[in-house]
Amino acid sequence: MPSGSCSIAGCERPAYCRGWCRPHYYRWARSGSPEFTGERAVPRNRHTPESFWTRVDRRGPADCWEWSGHLTNGYGRVRYQGRMVLAHRLAFELVVGSIPEGLTLDHLCRNRACCNPVHLEPVTSAENTRRGDGSNRGIRKREQTHCIRGHEFTPENTYRRRNGTRLCRACSQIADRKRRRTP
Repeated sequence: MPSGSCSIAGCERPAYCRGWCRPHYYRWARSGSPEFTGERAVPRNRHTPESFWTRVDRRGPADCWEWSGHLTNGYGRVRYQGRMVLAHRLAFELVVGSIPEGLTLDHLCRNRACCNPVHLEPVTSAENTRRGDGSNRGIRKREQTHCIRGHEFTPENTYRRRNGTRLCRACSQIADRKRRRTP
């Protein structure tokens, strides 16, 4: 922690970082200037549509346009005008228009990082879940044909617990081997 007082004229607070006190440092971090200018500060990380599109790998009109920035659970995320938004939603709003009230966007290509508006369709949440691959628990357990690691639920590869739940023999064997190796 720096010693001395804030380097801003007239400020007597102790220095926190970069020679400024804590309020001046955070003002600089938000707006780019440690001093109050009298007008509302524009955040430094405010993205414009032009800077948004630089992080989208736009290929042909029918191809997936991959998001090259930060991903969360496979979905692109970006800070835009002071708030975190999903990249595919922002792309849809910039090209097509606003998303209708009560609807969500469905990736027709099943690629969560895709930002191509042609691959996005506004649907209800229930319809989006029905169209999904079942990995998001939209499918009932008894209707699953494969375990979470992709092994098929066959009579030879499946056994049941006392409470009736199914277990994959291949996954159980993998877990047993790991337990035996661990001291």
